[in-house]
Amino acid sequence: MTDFEDSQLKNKRRTKERKRKYRENIKLLKQTGTTTGEQSPSSLGSFSCKQTLGKAVSRVKGTLPSSPTKKIAVMRKLVLDFLDILGDDSFSKRPSRKSNVIHALSDDHKGLVTEFYQRDDIGRQAPGIKDVKSGKDLKSGTEFCAKSAI
Repeated sequence: MTDFEDSQLKNKRRTKERKRKYRENIKLLKQTGTTTGEQSPSSLGSFSCKQTLGKAVSRVKGTLPSSPTKKIAVMRKLVLDFLDILGDDSFSKRPSRKSNVIHALSDDHKGLVTEFYQRDDIGRQAPGIKDVKSGKDLKSGTEFCAKSAI
């Protein structure tokens, strides 16, 4: 075989392989909607190529806090906000906050607490500290009030 015949044979093989790959890609495109060499449009979003998407992602990563717990909190907030915009219910919504929780004591309980601390076996006065303070009221004269609310 001469060099010319050798190069023709190699050229035929390359052409045959190229056509075979092209036909496989056409079959894949008909079956799945994407070929092996390209990204699906949904994974890139509105970006035209992988590089611009990667650049945007790296910029966002650079602006996130350095603390891992704060990163997680920021990302969770962003995901939940964007899912609210999209109306997607696949992720669980924000944790429900308890509404109308009253942490104050009722008047009955306040009275019970005051009675408890006024008992002689429980409440006591520290030496040198007065637990009442006298104050003058213009209408009624002298009045005694407790220094601290129990």
